Amino acid sequence: MSKQLGISILHIETAFDLYKGKTANQALLEYRLNRLCDLMSKDPSQEIGEQIQHCGLSAKVSPWVASFAETNLQFIACFGIDLIEYHQQCFLAKAARLLSDNQTTSNGDDDARIGSPPRETLLMTRFHCVP
Repeated sequence: MSKQLGISILHIETAFDLYKGKTANQALLEYRLNRLCDLMSKDPSQEIGEQIQHCGLSAKVSPWVASFAETNLQFIACFGIDLIEYHQQCFLAKAARLLSDNQTTSNGDDDARIGSPPRETLLMTRFHCVP
């Protein structure tokens, strides 16, 4: 891209840093971690290693364990929670959603939830990085 624009990569990095307050690599890592967070909350039944790989967080040269350990440290730094803990919360939230949907279907009405917080509030599991 820098060749096509006719400017140095350092100039692009500096401009990006001034605009976003972080380097391009930091922004890409944050994007990938947020994507991992979304994948885990949408489908907690998928293996963590597959989700890490799908988000582009696994290193091509390192084994899965090293990729997991590195991603876990980055995840903790960004969200303040361990990957395994977050994955477990996603499973619990999914189970609660299924149970709630099942009870609503079997009762045929939503009167059972009157006075309780909205289901979206109770089941929030996303911890996106704050810029």
